[in-house]
Amino acid sequence: MLNLFGVAQDGKTNARGLPSLLQPALLVREFHVVIRFTRPLQVVQAALFGPLAALARLLDYKASYPEYLVRRSATRGLLEP
Repeated sequence: MLNLFGVAQDGKTNARGLPSLLQPALLVREFHVVIRFTRPLQVVQAALFGPLAALARLLDYKASYPEYLVRRSATRGLLEP
């Protein structure tokens, strides 16, 4: 979750607050044991997210960004994971 909040705080989301489709595709592929989307169907996700995750890696997206795991809050100082 910290990675998604970090992406949002850095303005890497669209007007609705959603990241590029490449980011969740990579997250699902990397963390498939703990993250599962309910839509689209799992078969569709498997077909789409594999190639999208590969493209995301080529474009230097990461499933986890170390800089987002420890961040400073504007109001509370250092946030611990």
